[in-house]
Amino acid sequence: MNSKLTRRITVLLFGAVIATILTISAVIVWMAGEFNQKSEQDSRIMIQGGLEAIDDTLRLVTVDYSWWQDAYDNINEDNVEWMISNIGSGVIDSSALDLAVVAPPSGPAKYGWLKTQETNEPQSGLLTPEQIQRMQELIRDTPSDEVVARTQFDMVGDQLVLLAAAHITSDDPAGLDFDTLATNIFGFIFDEERISALGASFLTDDLKLSSVIEPDKQHIALRGVGDEVLGYLVWTAPAPGAELLSKTLLPLSAALISFAGIGFLIAFGANKFAEELGRKEAESYENARTDSMTLLPNRFHFVEALGRRSARTANEKGEMAVIFLDVDGFKNVNDTIGHAGGDDLICQVAQRLEIIMPDKAFLARVGGDEFNILLNGRDSASEVRAVAQNCIEEIQKDFRVKGRIFRISVSVGYAVSEAGQTSCEEVVRRADVAMYQAKAQKTGESIAYDKEYESNLFKNKQVDDALRTALNADEVEVYYQPIVNAQSGKMEVAEALVHWDSRNLGPMSPAEFIPIAEESGLIGALGIYVFQKVCEDLVKHPDLKVSVNLSPVQLLDPLLVENLLSITKRTGVDNARIELELTEGIVVSHPSLAREKLNALKTAGFSIVLDDFGTGFSSIGYLRQLPFDKLKIDRTFIRGIESNVEAQNLMKSIASLGRALDLTVVAEGVETSVQANLAHMAGCNQIQGYYFSRSLPIEDLVQWKNSDLDDHPTTQSTLLRA
Repeated sequence: MNSKLTRRITVLLFGAVIATILTISAVIVWMAGEFNQKSEQDSRIMIQGGLEAIDDTLRLVTVDYSWWQDAYDNINEDNVEWMISNIGSGVIDSSALDLAVVAPPSGPAKYGWLKTQETNEPQSGLLTPEQIQRMQELIRDTPSDEVVARTQFDMVGDQLVLLAAAHITSDDPAGLDFDTLATNIFGFIFDEERISALGASFLTDDLKLSSVIEPDKQHIALRGVGDEVLGYLVWTAPAPGAELLSKTLLPLSAALISFAGIGFLIAFGANKFAEELGRKEAESYENARTDSMTLLPNRFHFVEALGRRSARTANEKGEMAVIFLDVDGFKNVNDTIGHAGGDDLICQVAQRLEIIMPDKAFLARVGGDEFNILLNGRDSASEVRAVAQNCIEEIQKDFRVKGRIFRISVSVGYAVSEAGQTSCEEVVRRADVAMYQAKAQKTGESIAYDKEYESNLFKNKQVDDALRTALNADEVEVYYQPIVNAQSGKMEVAEALVHWDSRNLGPMSPAEFIPIAEESGLIGALGIYVFQKVCEDLVKHPDLKVSVNLSPVQLLDPLLVENLLSITKRTGVDNARIELELTEGIVVSHPSLAREKLNALKTAGFSIVLDDFGTGFSSIGYLRQLPFDKLKIDRTFIRGIESNVEAQNLMKSIASLGRALDLTVVAEGVETSVQANLAHMAGCNQIQGYYFSRSLPIEDLVQWKNSDLDDHPTTQSTLLRA
């Protein structure tokens, strides 16, 4: 009986082993095929990447030699010595170029160089007229405001050459007629040595150029004009699958011989695996509850702590307190020393907080720069303020990060449970509300929760609801403030400003409801509403030009351009009568998006105005790279300018910068005749402010515009004589 059972078990074991080996063999054969296929794909990707790298390098070199004021001037002047010294020598000495031809807009090319020539003297006839014409046609439709190089394979003699062409232009190509420009044509010869070197760089020893596709080899077609195949790069892809098969034959054979030890090994391995699995489960449990950077408990762990019986019991007795701590200005630290430095600072903050925590406190990092502290126990309510204040005092001490000294502050709010009246989660929410109140007050003191703080949240909700209702009921008005010519005092444009007198809340300042609209997402609807109102007023008054503010939130709307154009098309308003104002914030945070949107708006005919210049980053690079037509000097530069020589000099510098960049410069916030005259003498083109007029309804604005200057109650003749 035992022998039969043993034989049966043995047969089952052998059968299982054989089935396993056959399965493994099939898997290995499949894997070998997959490895070979993956190897073929990888080798193709690498060689294709090498070709693209050569193409990119040739394009960059071509643009570098073409978008060059010296090249533009000397080639137009037919300065042969300059071309020999700069282009001819560049070809002969460069490893990225083998051929260069300077082709005129029409007629034969007289100047060409080949790397193999013995002198720097130019040659003619390196490329046929047809080849030159093809390359010139290739770049004929490139953008008129930038230099772009394009490439194409061609046969030069019996050699395959990658040719690149670009217009030779000045530093500012905008406005040039490309049909009148000479062309740089540079070439890179694909000879046997270079192709072999390309293959060697990707561990492909037999890469070569062939006129036909060779069997059992990989290939990439090199195409010229009209998609004509000029040749093939062919190579043998590595076959790691065969090596895999050869290396697995011996282990498979040995598997049959080692059958006797399989049972023991499996049992031993299973035991080890169980132990390792238990250890990893413990690690996973701990990792899921630990902040990886500071090693403090994380938000998940903090929520778990709130749900423990001890916390619930303390909450029911009114003996639980929560502190919410947020580091102020942490983004500025990241911008100054980078995210790695910011992480270092947060770790130091965590270490300091750990040191001063009382034994019963539970400290957790719940966000990027946010920490929560849970206190349970009889004395929690009386101790929480002292703990919160200790946190503030400890964090206000200097930090050293990456060799630099930083002094930061924190906003701290706290809340204490009310016996049987609040849930644990409500206590946390209240602490959060108190923290935001501390951030708003900026007193440097910890703030205890008070029901009054909820009124701010309620008021914001009231304002948001009332504004939605007002927009639907068409109760929001658009007023206009004149912007006058600095010389004559006559109005040239008016800025559209939102005027809202709520039937429930009374007169509302834009400074109060615009941020709420941005936060709630209502700013998009408000912006379209204002733009529609402006266009309707422009239809009635065809001699007006209006400036409309765009919120940074609006610029993030993917349909912004389409929506604005739809309104001007529907109302029949010329886009040139509308200026669009925006601040620098969106330019800094989303530079690519800003460039795309502003170029589209500029192309559509709108004028683009940079508002509040001088309050943000004020980078000259933005003024050069983006299509601004006008910049408005922030009113802070005007305030006190009568007695501040430094402010006067700053205004002159900004006005000079605007003139250098061909921008109209506007001085905002002008309230006195002295300020108006100083702005005029500084070189400002336009002036805006209460000195001339406050914002007016459209009818009053038209009356103000059409009245004589002497009738304006705030306009003085001193402006005209300045």
